[in-house]
Amino acid sequence: MSKKTGNAVQDDKLTNEELGALYRRVLEISRRLNDGTIKYTSVMGGLQEIIEGQGAEDRSVWNWKTIEIGTYKDMESLRKALEEAGAAIRGQASDVLNRVYLSKSKQSLDLVVLSVKELGFSQRAQLESIHKIGDVQGLGKPPAEAAPQYLLEHGNNLKPGEVLIFAMEPIIDSFCDLRLFFVKRFGDVLSLGAFRVRPDDFWDVDDRFVFVRVRCK
Repeated sequence: MSKKTGNAVQDDKLTNEELGALYRRVLEISRRLNDGTIKYTSVMGGLQEIIEGQGAEDRSVWNWKTIEIGTYKDMESLRKALEEAGAAIRGQASDVLNRVYLSKSKQSLDLVVLSVKELGFSQRAQLESIHKIGDVQGLGKPPAEAAPQYLLEHGNNLKPGEVLIFAMEPIIDSFCDLRLFFVKRFGDVLSLGAFRVRPDDFWDVDDRFVFVRVRCK
């Protein structure tokens, strides 16, 4: 017979803290359902997968790539590294890059890539909703620095034509347009680009976004 402890309901059972965290997640999901940012069918489908043992550990694949930011002291050295790596900076990405804050200290980030569909949307979604549902799932906005750093560390893993959009906080360019970085392989050339983002834009279900996985302390 398992004995009770001060922090747990029973040995090998959920602790009171874990039960509280689970309860808060349920409340958050309920609020998102009422807001219309996630679909009831998506929630029920995900819960059924967990019950059947299909989805409980799927998040282990979320630790997709790890990068280290704060490795370059200024933008000049970052641009030089991109140039030496043969990476092209296309269009307004060059302008936006000048507005990026570089971390002053080194830190590793776990990057997670999910399509709009994999986030739980059954149809196109706006960036605000994508950010909200990512937050519910423990996924944060990556710093803008993560996009060029990804190219330097893992760009060779991109398939021809593959596009990864960084779910960062949009940056205003010199034309007062909001921009999101994306990385892509054009043939043999690795590229850093910047999509223009407007509040009423919708992203297709197959569009793939890069988030930062929130690490538990």
